[in-house]
Amino acid sequence: MTRFSRCDRFNVANSTTCVLINEVCEYIHFLSSRIIRWPTECESQIVAKNFFKLCGIPDTIGAIDCCHINITVPAGQHDSYLDRKFNYSVVLQGICTSKKLYTNIFVGFPGAAHDSRISTINHVLKESYLNKCIEETGEERFFYVKYHLIGDSAYPCKTWLLHLTGLSRVKLRYNIKLGSTRVKIENSFALLVDRWRILNFVNVYSIQKVVRIIRACCVLHNYCLLKCDVMDDVNQQVLGYNDPIIYEPEDHAGLIKRDQIPRLI
Repeated sequence: MTRFSRCDRFNVANSTTCVLINEVCEYIHFLSSRIIRWPTECESQIVAKNFFKLCGIPDTIGAIDCCHINITVPAGQHDSYLDRKFNYSVVLQGICTSKKLYTNIFVGFPGAAHDSRISTINHVLKESYLNKCIEETGEERFFYVKYHLIGDSAYPCKTWLLHLTGLSRVKLRYNIKLGSTRVKIENSFALLVDRWRILNFVNVYSIQKVVRIIRACCVLHNYCLLKCDVMDDVNQQVLGYNDPIIYEPEDHAGLIKRDQIPRLI
């Protein structure tokens, strides 16, 4: 249902509808820090235990990935938001638990990717509030010395962020288990977009409003899951890329940690 059809059905002026939508999104945005929040050290033990039951990889407290949300491009900014699929979009980076609950999101980065998917993901990761906090205060504040996230090969390997490794027999088993962990964030994006259909195309002309709407949908996604309001029939098509991965230089300590885990499973 479009905004204009809602106006017609409820006999409300379009301007009134815009004001109400903005007010509701603003209030939900105010609640976001209570609904989307990073796990405490005690909560991390529970999250890691749930991931371990799922895939057997220890000390995992989140799966991370990005997806593209199509938007109406702001005037004069077409080049910044034109992605590799020739859609105008912004990037949503999410981190979720095995229950598909978001613990951190970063939204609003322009969707343009002039080189490759890995270029976009690395820029998003570097600009995210989480990464900046890690650089300023250290990873121990978020990962409590031993925990880490799981991402695909587009992400750089760090002590707090692991991805796929080589294809030896032992490492192949690790890759399969890691894939079953990482798919949770893809499921989460699919559930988010399928429930909140506005995310198929956010038709507003202000990036600030786009970000507010996407964040509001993520908050409502968490709220529904916390209240056990679960959708059974979900379209698993995720808004993102399936392009070949181009590898970049890795963090040495992260590589050591990644290569130790296959021997433990």
